Amino acid sequence: MDYFTVKEAAEKWGITSRMVNYYCSEGRVEGAEKKGNLWLIPQDSKKPSPGRKLVGEGFLEVSCTAENDLMPDLAIKRTAQITETKLCLPRLSKNIVQRKNIEKRLGLLPECKLALVSAPAGYGKTTAVVNFLENSDVRYAWLSIDETDNDPVRFWNYIKASLAQCLKDEEILKDVSVNAELVTSNITVDLMINIFSGIPENIVLVIDDYHLIHNSSILKSVEYFVKYLPHKLGMIILSRQENEELSRLCSKETVISLGIRDLSFSLKETNEFFLQRAIRLTEEDIALLDKNIEGWAAGLVAASFSLKESQSICTSVKGFSAKDRNITGLLEQEVFRECPDAVREFFVHTSFLDKLSGSLCAWVTGNAQSAKLLRTLSRTNSFIIPLDREDEWFRYHHLFQEFLMSKLLEEGFSSRSTLYNHAGQWYQEHGFIRDAINCYLKAEEYEKAFPLVWDIYLSLTQSGEYSTWRNWMESIPEELSESDVQACTGLSWVFSMENQLDKAEKWAGKAQICLDRIKDGLQPAEKEFLEANITMARANTAVFRMDAAAVLLYYRKVYDLKLYTPIVVGEMNPGEPYLIKTAYGFKGRMSRVCEVYESIIEDAPRVLGNFSAYFSVVLAEFQYERGDLDAVYNTLVKSMGRITGLKNPGIIIPCFITLAKLKKARGDLDGALNIIESGRAILENRKNVWSYFFDVFTAGLFISKGDADSAAKWIATNRLGVFDAISASREFEYFVFTRYLILINRLDEAQILLSRLVDFSIMENRLGSQIEALCLSAICSNRLGETSNPMQALHRALKLGYEDGYAHTFVDEGQPMADLLANYRAWIRQTGNDQYDRYSRHLLKLTKENIRIHTAAALHDKAANSGEKPALSVLRDRELAVLKQLVEERSNQEIAEKLFISLRTVKHYNARIFEKLGVKNRLEAIIKARELGISI
Repeated sequence: MDYFTVKEAAEKWGITSRMVNYYCSEGRVEGAEKKGNLWLIPQDSKKPSPGRKLVGEGFLEVSCTAENDLMPDLAIKRTAQITETKLCLPRLSKNIVQRKNIEKRLGLLPECKLALVSAPAGYGKTTAVVNFLENSDVRYAWLSIDETDNDPVRFWNYIKASLAQCLKDEEILKDVSVNAELVTSNITVDLMINIFSGIPENIVLVIDDYHLIHNSSILKSVEYFVKYLPHKLGMIILSRQENEELSRLCSKETVISLGIRDLSFSLKETNEFFLQRAIRLTEEDIALLDKNIEGWAAGLVAASFSLKESQSICTSVKGFSAKDRNITGLLEQEVFRECPDAVREFFVHTSFLDKLSGSLCAWVTGNAQSAKLLRTLSRTNSFIIPLDREDEWFRYHHLFQEFLMSKLLEEGFSSRSTLYNHAGQWYQEHGFIRDAINCYLKAEEYEKAFPLVWDIYLSLTQSGEYSTWRNWMESIPEELSESDVQACTGLSWVFSMENQLDKAEKWAGKAQICLDRIKDGLQPAEKEFLEANITMARANTAVFRMDAAAVLLYYRKVYDLKLYTPIVVGEMNPGEPYLIKTAYGFKGRMSRVCEVYESIIEDAPRVLGNFSAYFSVVLAEFQYERGDLDAVYNTLVKSMGRITGLKNPGIIIPCFITLAKLKKARGDLDGALNIIESGRAILENRKNVWSYFFDVFTAGLFISKGDADSAAKWIATNRLGVFDAISASREFEYFVFTRYLILINRLDEAQILLSRLVDFSIMENRLGSQIEALCLSAICSNRLGETSNPMQALHRALKLGYEDGYAHTFVDEGQPMADLLANYRAWIRQTGNDQYDRYSRHLLKLTKENIRIHTAAALHDKAANSGEKPALSVLRDRELAVLKQLVEERSNQEIAEKLFISLRTVKHYNARIFEKLGVKNRLEAIIKARELGISI
């Protein structure tokens, strides 16, 4: 028997290789055999009929699960569902006029960056582009837009899926993370640009009906994408509106603009159009039609219907030319009225469906012959467009759909409601949950929509689609939501994440009212679980209000409850590498972090399961900033099982960056790089958006070593500008970029960017960021030879950092900060402003110690590389005294008594000695010490 490979089967069936593998693993490909890791498919196998998970005969479900080790029965499932018909090239009828001029212009892609195809409805934009793609060798990715795609997460997930289908390695984009913050900050887009910068083959991305997008975040992210398009990637954007902003992003030589004049049919093309439909016209007839239709493709289609049914072509041409060219009149007279009554009814009653299939239309209209009718109409009616090669899915021409919808609106609400209700039932049965919800809401079947909206809550909020879920819930009468405690707390959580705190508190209050009303009928465990959810919702709002006392009060209240199942709260990091800078770190107010998390950290796992690890990382970041380095390590080690168990990049990234900073603070830059690589390994080396933070941190490590060339390899310096938009997610990158500018002596640019970072941190109320920006501003001004400005900036930083005990934001700047602090000590003596004298003296001492550690580490590395023995000068006096006691083979307790220090301090010194001497244990330290000349 002859077999296909998965790739060959995918090409034959017109689906992705991933879909073929899925069908085979589900046992839906008859005769498929697995050899090793590969599937072999008999060549006579038919494309399988998808099951319920693969919704609507062409639905790809991509999912991953993360299991909480404290909640074995509960898996958090994130599902990104991609409708394949949106990614398929619309199929054309056989009677297509070859538009040679358009093909020639589009053939300049992707040498030209961008093609903008702009014209009103009915001018054949889609047909022209599809025809070009089918007649060229270019690899392309297609995406058809609809109104529901005005969500940044949904839009970029579709772009990602579309691009993945045309790559030889479909997995290359699999792990590109998408959430609203990362899209808004262009981090998602940047990673896609980086990935496509390395592809060998030319690819063209086509976005159809772009005029339907009005979300500002999407528009700005697409503009950014176009601005930095890789050389091998071109774009075609089809829209009813001209887009001057996109055009300005590229030079005239790299933009192809096609408008009404280019898309209008010429006399010659008009004649060919009718000849292909076996309609022969005289030159006079052609001229008359062209005069009235003016090259409008939809008008030609409508005219062809009229002429085919005409007894006298000449009479019909003259009659047609005398009619109102208004679109409604044209479609009414020349298309709609020419159809039988049954077809007209079918058109109107399916007009609200964005995509049509035989099964769906039969369920909505009751017409059992819907599939056959659709196939027949698609062959004879250019206003119905096939979406796949199997003639299973179709859509109406948008122009025609708008016309039909006006007819549907003339019918009473009762009729429309019945149609929407039927469609909702079909969508729900086949797993199109979003479409089911939308139809039920239009039918005002709120009781059917409500449970579906709630069921999809976790999936949408985990993927960052807060606004989509909230819009659905706000469409449902409040009395339904008010009758469900968890729906109320869900709304409260979402409003908090969107910083609508008054609404968040209102819905937490409604949750409490609901619970008070039903609590007498609940089991004690269920009652306490719902109480915990309400209290956590209130705590979350208090977090965003940065009310530490209230947060602590709510957490303690939750901890007093007897919970048998931890609360699931979802992703708590919107897209930042430091949790302490988010609302959960009180935006850098470290005294509040200390007040809340130190007192609740021990009991947090019982209440929040693995999600309590977020609190541990916030606490570790606080401990690092305060300079308690041993506590950082202990805090993270205790929580490492929960951190890695979640597998959420939003906690893996901050955790491993903090561990790497700990290594760097101890002078071990190579160890810091190794920690970052360990973090990448936990993320399975996926080149996703989050891992870009690892790249940026790595660049920062090289900058601290003075290696600008290596740093530039890890961040996209060519795409960073001092006037670019700053966001919370990109702030970290711009701080590193500022250090890079200072390192390569572009100080004026660094000053401009630092001024903007200071303003941004003040506007966003980010305390730690403001201190960091002021420290760097002082360093930059000092490098420029200024005298007053560095002191003023440092004074402001000290004033902000004093109350919360900031230390390492200053200390980590090394020698430049030591010089500044020394100058500041002299400055305050001159000015008499000694309010921060003790604080600055403390920071100077810590900074000098940090410099000494790094100098010793550098000497140690130099000695190791040259084969020399490390000098004992790397040890402080107290560490040397402890080492001498180790050589005398005294126990830790004996050393403590001998040197009048605590046992814990002895262990601390031991660890420092082992690290500086490059040994692993006491025995190796003794051997090394004796080699260096220390004897009993």
